[in-house]
Amino acid sequence: MLAVEHIRNPQLVIDKANEILADIKEEDDAKTIRQSLSETRKKINNLVLLAEDATDKDELENIRGRISILQKKKRDLERMLVDIENEEEQERKVAKAIEDFLLWCDKVRPFIDDPDYVPDYKDMRRAVVILGIKATIYPPGSKYRFTLDLMPTSIGEVLSAVSGECSHDSYSGCA
Repeated sequence: MLAVEHIRNPQLVIDKANEILADIKEEDDAKTIRQSLSETRKKINNLVLLAEDATDKDELENIRGRISILQKKKRDLERMLVDIENEEEQERKVAKAIEDFLLWCDKVRPFIDDPDYVPDYKDMRRAVVILGIKATIYPPGSKYRFTLDLMPTSIGEVLSAVSGECSHDSYSGCA
């Protein structure tokens, strides 16, 4: 039932994938970081020009310390830019995985809606693998006897690469 529900309504998977992506989205966007990086470079250049005209050691040491702080800030901003570019690439991969999943759902949906169709073992196994269904069985006497988790494999792999973890839609059942 879980598989059929998600094949008939793949928006459930898309919403979950978008929720995971939103959780890991950087607060600063690339434009703001680039602007801050440009300002930091300008400040460093201004301090270098100022250092050329410095006459005493105390003034030079002060300028060196400020340049050092700004250089560290510049490196951090450059790292953040690289991270955002990597994140954008991962988002493109998630979109591709979602597109592939939707195509598969469109291909399989007519069979599910046919009351005379009885899937063979191979088709059911393929669906379980593509949908990424995982079952957790609990001992007798537990509140739930089993939990079914669903996250299409291709989407889950990309999301786990982005976030370091993968969240599944869950269904708990009593037996």
